[in-house]
Amino acid sequence: MINMVKFEVEGGKGAKMFEETVECPECSSTHLVRDYSRGELYCDSCGLVVSENFIQEEQEWRSYTPEQTAKRSRIGLPSTYTLHDKGLSTEISGFSRDSYGKSLSTDARRKFYRMRRLHNRLKFSSQKEKRLAHGLSLVDRYVSYLGLSRHYKEKCALLYRKAVAQNLIRGRSVQTVSGAVIYAVCRMNSIPRTLDEIAEACSLSSKPEKKRIGKAYRALVRTLKLNVPIVKPENYLSRFSADLGLSNQTYAEVVKIVRKAQDVEKLSSAIPAGVVAAAIYVASQKTKEKITQKKIADAVGISEPTLRYRYHDLMGILGSKYIVKKGPGRRVTA
Repeated sequence: MINMVKFEVEGGKGAKMFEETVECPECSSTHLVRDYSRGELYCDSCGLVVSENFIQEEQEWRSYTPEQTAKRSRIGLPSTYTLHDKGLSTEISGFSRDSYGKSLSTDARRKFYRMRRLHNRLKFSSQKEKRLAHGLSLVDRYVSYLGLSRHYKEKCALLYRKAVAQNLIRGRSVQTVSGAVIYAVCRMNSIPRTLDEIAEACSLSSKPEKKRIGKAYRALVRTLKLNVPIVKPENYLSRFSADLGLSNQTYAEVVKIVRKAQDVEKLSSAIPAGVVAAAIYVASQKTKEKITQKKIADAVGISEPTLRYRYHDLMGILGSKYIVKKGPGRRVTA
């Protein structure tokens, strides 16, 4: 049986410890030595050669500057889902110089210009591949606008490829499917991004366009059978609190209110951003931190009537200990 064990490396500048999936099949020893000079992995107890002719994955040269690393490297960029060909195609450089840095002659420049133009034309083997490249470029741009990391950019690109393979883009615009893909990835990874923010990033800010993104997202989840967890208001707490510049006392009060509201069935189905906005307003009133409803609604991305609806729902849960001023000399309790 093969297990994960630590083994030593012989040769070079002394032995090193690595994690590897190996166990000696003869004596079941876990002390295995990898000899790079012979390309063998052998058991130190019984001498059995467990594996041979393996490749040393470490670089055999040194570099002390980024320029030396780029010059001595003999490999290209890693494959990526954000490009239509996964980054495995070749490119003809646009610099008119040879490998020694000398300028090319006029005839050579003209020749390489024609080659470069033909290469760009033949980069896409079909119209479908060209549309895929356009969609992936939009996904890349929208994810960068939202400030998501490279890791989530790869996830969005992979999900977009699956949507194209399932023909989910038919009858929908590329921007709509791109927004639905990004929203799905944000939901699956508990990233606090609302549908309104994603629609704004995709330049689809009107109400009908937001509805189309929602429909495309539901079709994506249903067809690809995505496991999307329920969005909790806690996911938005730190972000909206930082945007509004809340004090530590107010933030602690918001956390208490949101945790109390999670167990209520009426609020569990409400928009999480609306619940957080109402909790911030109630907490700011209790700690006497002056924040207007308009400022909270603008920061969270909801309307003021939505904030007031959620506020009344919260006041019905919290009880009379949360007293909010409604005007000079007048107080209203739940």
